Order: sequence, then C-alpha cells, then structure tokens
Amino acid sequence: MRVHVRTMESYRRNYVREDLLTLAMDDDPRPMVLSGRYIPYARRNGKRFLIYTVKPFAKEYPDKKLLPMADHLWIRESADAMRQMVERRAKVGESTPHIYLVGYPEPYKSGNIERCGFRLAFDVAETPVYFSPEEIPQDVIAQCRFPDISKYVRVAEGEAIPPEDATKYFSSIEKYQKNYLRTELMQFVGETEGMPIVLAGRVLFGKQEGSSSIKVSGVRLFSQCIRYRDMEPLTSNLEIEGDPQALIEAAEQGGWGHHAIILMVGFPEPVTVSGVTRCGFRLAYDVITEPIILVDLQKQWVGKITKKLRQACFWPDVKEYVKKRARPIRFLEQYVTRRHHRRRKPPAES
Repeated sequence: MRVHVRTMESYRRNYVREDLLTLAMDDDPRPMVLSGRYIPYARRNGKRFLIYTVKPFAKEYPDKKLLPMADHLWIRESADAMRQMVERRAKVGESTPHIYLVGYPEPYKSGNIERCGFRLAFDVAETPVYFSPEEIPQDVIAQCRFPDISKYVRVAEGEAIPPEDATKYFSSIEKYQKNYLRTELMQFVGETEGMPIVLAGRVLFGKQEGSSSIKVSGVRLFSQCIRYRDMEPLTSNLEIEGDPQALIEAAEQGGWGHHAIILMVGFPEPVTVSGVTRCGFRLAYDVITEPIILVDLQKQWVGKITKKLRQACFWPDVKEYVKKRARPIRFLEQYVTRRHHRRRKPPAES
C-alpha cells in the first residue's frame, strides 16, 4: 500500500508511526487492541497481511467516531491455521471487513530510522484476531490496556471543527476550506439574485438508513452541456434535509442501483456552528414541489430541467469548473446559461 508522506507530520504518523512508538516506550507491559480494515488481497511474501486506517480501540466509542493513528500496518502471521481463519472469515460479508487485533506495539529499525510495528499477543489469546468487538473475550479485555484516546475522538455531531484543528482532520487547510467550510459553494451566496441554483451529486443509498437527512458526495455545479464526470467538484460532501427512505424507494422503482446521481434545486446558505461559519444548502420547495431529481445516466441530463425551472433558477458560469479535455454532451441554445436568460426569447427555429 502506498503511503503519502507529503508533510513531516504525515511521515511521522504513517511511516514512523510515532503514536504507536510512544506507546511502545512506556512501562506498561500489557497488550492493547487496535482496529482497522483488513485487505484480503494484499500480502507481503505470503507471511504478512495488511490492515489500513489503524485506530485505537475504545469500548465507549464506535470506530467511525475516532481518527486514525496510522495509515497502515503489516501484521506477521505466525501459523497457517491463523491465515486460513482470517481468509475464511474475510470472505463472508464485506470485501474489506473491520478487524480487531490484540498485541504489542514493537519498535524496529528500518535502515537508520526507528519505526514501530505491531506484534500479535499469542500469549494472551490463541488467535488474537477478531472481526467484531463483541467477539473479543472478556478475559482478553481484562488483560489489555486502553490508552488515553482523547486526541483521536472526532468532533461530536452538531459541533464545529475549530480552524486551529483543521489539519488534524484534513490533510491541508485548502481541503478544510473546500470540504468543511465549503468556501467554493459559499461564493454563490448573495450572487444568485434570490434565485436557486442547481447542484449535482452522488448518493450512496446504503448509508442513508436511520438518518433524517440525505448525504451527498462529489457535489458539482449542474450543466446541461457538460457531463457530471467532466466537472470539478465544489465540495466532497453535502448534507441536506430530506427523507432518505423516500429517495431509496424512488430509486428502486426507477431501477437504480446502490448509488445514483441526483440534482438538487436550492439555495446555498451560511450556517454558524460553535462560532465557525460554514455553507449549507436549503432545498427550494417554494420554487419546485420536488427539488430532488433522480438522474438516469443512460438518458443523460437533457429533459430533466424543464423550461419553467430553467427560468426560475440562476445559472453560474461553469467554465472554471470544467475539467480539461471535457466533451460537451450537447450544444444547447446559449440563452440557457446566460445570466438574464429569462428576459430573452429562444432563437427561432430554422
């Protein structure tokens, strides 16, 4: 697995594994529990298997609430029986299932660099590898230590990430601004003349269960002339108020799979949470009764936006968001994307 070490912080965390190394240097001899994702097809010389998104395990926090302490770890297999067990369990369910390892952080030398690995605790458990936290026996838990994980806990739902902690959650301040503050989307606030705009994005239906809002990824400006994949994203994620179950049922009736592209008609609006101002998106129910439109990729965009809706919306200039070598899917009348197109008549047909 390739590790990106563009900064010294990333190098220390993912290559040296400084956090694990610090735990290995203390005086506590007890093993600890790590969690991660197991990659069945990644092996090194047939003797090691790979896990990625390595996190400390905490009984009071689910994995998704914790930040990773390292990008990846290679774990040595000590017996064929364990290798067969891991491979057999991994075939049931997810392609990269969650995995829980009981073991010891173990320093080693790589050239002149001291790094940290992880040795499985066979002295504590016969097979110290589990695929669910409920599988870990209580007698094994009793023999483990649980370090302070306060610095790995994600910001609670409804709270804002302080700007000074931005690089803790994002690899750069630019990604923090684009994907958390959504500054690209914020620039349209006040420029739309009180009219809604149309965005496009992907919905992963399987992750909407039990939620009261719809989570959308890869959010882009909508253009009837440019394909979705040929547009640069405004932000990696967006959460809008809506009924996910109704969207899932509509997708199933239309024959869509687990993910599809939707069009969203609405207004970008600033939202202040814990003193940090971000950009949200409010659906324009006052303009269109169903402001979320499912898109059939085979039929492309054309016909999904009616003339009446075109005239009611604001259409930003999309030139700076079009990827290089993008191919227009159809050359529509220029008045469609003009700033004041609603005051112009369409050209007469020849």
